[in-house]
Amino acid sequence: MPPRQRSDPSAQTRKRVLDTAERLFGERGVAAVSLRDINRAAGISQGVLHYHFGGRDALVEAILERSLPAINDERRRMYEALVAAGRPPQARDVIEILCLPLARMALGRQAAGRRFLRCLGRLHEEHNPVRARIADRHLADIPILDMLQTLAPAAPSPRIEWYLGMVMNVIHTTLGELGRAAQPWQLALIAEPMDPAEQVQALVDFICEGVGALA
Repeated sequence: MPPRQRSDPSAQTRKRVLDTAERLFGERGVAAVSLRDINRAAGISQGVLHYHFGGRDALVEAILERSLPAINDERRRMYEALVAAGRPPQARDVIEILCLPLARMALGRQAAGRRFLRCLGRLHEEHNPVRARIADRHLADIPILDMLQTLAPAAPSPRIEWYLGMVMNVIHTTLGELGRAAQPWQLALIAEPMDPAEQVQALVDFICEGVGALA
């Protein structure tokens, strides 16, 4: 029998801090959560968070870098497959690139995936500069705005950016609550159930319909 690998207490502490901060930021927003709040909720002594992360911005960056690379790698593969197919992008192509990797995280990682999406949504709503910098870096080689402009060539660039921001708000909010039946907007599904995968497809269909409003 191979020897049992010992867990790394430092890695466990780091994960506990990240999980706790991710949950609190998603619930309250970054500005409303102090480092003391995170220390207390994570059950760690003062100074541990500072030792592992240094401060609030570094903590936000660590939360994002824990999940965004895999999400955007999948987005990049979807975009590269579209380019390889040699056809112009359709509305569904663009929305699926934005939405489906996040949906698969929500469905695959369940509570942990939804927790990250709620945090990501809060950071997006608050125009968090760390989130903006990291998101821009990860999406630099996926020309989402250019594809939307191709779909609506007469739309001015600010309107395209406004639309993309609105779409991401809808995606983050909806997927962050996926499967939480107690949420008010989910109550209607009691009478007419939809499983989470069907909800994702309905979300994509809904957003695709809105692309026409850009023209």
